[in-house]
Amino acid sequence: MKRLLTLLLLLAVALPASAQKEKVVERSAKKAPAWLGISCPDYFTVSATAPTLDQAQKQCLTDIRQHIITSIASNITSEEKLYQEQTARNGVVSLLNSYASEVGTTGASMPYLCDISLSRALGVYWERRFVKQEKSYYYIYHVQYPFTDADRSAAIAAFRALDNEHLERLEQLEEQFETFTDLSFLDQTAAALNPLIDYFFDTDRRNRAVNLQQRCRQACGEVAIVPDSASLGCYCYHLALHGRRVTSDRQPRLESDYATNLRVVPLDGGYALLYDEAGIEGEENFITMTYTFGGRRLQHRVVFDPTEGKLAVRPFGTVEIDAFGPGADSVATWRISVPLRSNNDTRFEVRHVDIRVPEFGAAAQGSLAGYAFEGKGVHTLRFTASVPQVTPARRSVLLNGTLSIVGADGRQTDVRFNLPYRLNFTNR
Repeated sequence: MKRLLTLLLLLAVALPASAQKEKVVERSAKKAPAWLGISCPDYFTVSATAPTLDQAQKQCLTDIRQHIITSIASNITSEEKLYQEQTARNGVVSLLNSYASEVGTTGASMPYLCDISLSRALGVYWERRFVKQEKSYYYIYHVQYPFTDADRSAAIAAFRALDNEHLERLEQLEEQFETFTDLSFLDQTAAALNPLIDYFFDTDRRNRAVNLQQRCRQACGEVAIVPDSASLGCYCYHLALHGRRVTSDRQPRLESDYATNLRVVPLDGGYALLYDEAGIEGEENFITMTYTFGGRRLQHRVVFDPTEGKLAVRPFGTVEIDAFGPGADSVATWRISVPLRSNNDTRFEVRHVDIRVPEFGAAAQGSLAGYAFEGKGVHTLRFTASVPQVTPARRSVLLNGTLSIVGADGRQTDVRFNLPYRLNFTNR
């Protein structure tokens, strides 16, 4: 009984082993080379298994790259001098183990690793094997790869140069961020930081790069438009960031319902918004400027007064008319008082008048002389006119008229108006 149990136990162990028995059905050489599984100062070996020969080759290349990176990392960390040097540069050495694990990303940037190829191998040997139980095939691939002390030193030097280059670039961008004056720096730097963020395998330097990129994007929303001076048709301003004067070659979007021929031109380190005014007196006339920096909108409203610097005279209130007559010739005399409001101190003269009262079908018109006014505020135009007919024709509460006004610069402006009036008859 005991012998039977022993036999059954042996069979239970032996059967799986026999089931997994493999057979070499194809090989690259008649005999396996002596270097299999051996590494020395001048070379090392790697092996990989895969369902296909191509997959096994690619895995060997990955393992070769991993071996070289690990060797570089271990050699660097073992050098006290370099350790001291790198510790002063944010503790890079203490984090090289992390670098060794980043084969697929950071490691690919090293010049030496870019030259890894099976064509450089000292030896290659592979076998195709058949697994009886699974009735399947697989490949096992072996590579003898050269990696001398000279190769290792060259790779270490290449890593140090590459790492210093990336760190120096980061430090340069950090320094420039504090002094730049061209806003294109923000977009360019945000883009330039992407490969640095991808490269840095340590938390400290990666965080520095990420933080700088965030500051660039945030700064795009902190640009301000600072007015310098303004006059009708020209609004001067500059761009500022954190109190520092900055420039941009980007043109703002300009919109206005009240101005035409809008454009922005550089002027003395800033800009001038030029426009032709076509505003409406008594309304808020404005131009909207919109800049876009890094996807952030900066909007600024420029309000202007269309009467600024111009002769601005308007009749207002109620026109008073004192009518005398008519006489034997059926002609009445009207003494007319028209209130005027001037918006500036410019001197002006009323040279011609044309007032029509629809109710009477009458018109008071003619040239005037010596009707000059000066100063900002309210003035009264008083003149006398002969009116041939005063018989009411139809009821009306408004009269309409036109005044020809000449400013101090000699330019004439015709001012049209519609106002209520009061007609007072005498000796009718």
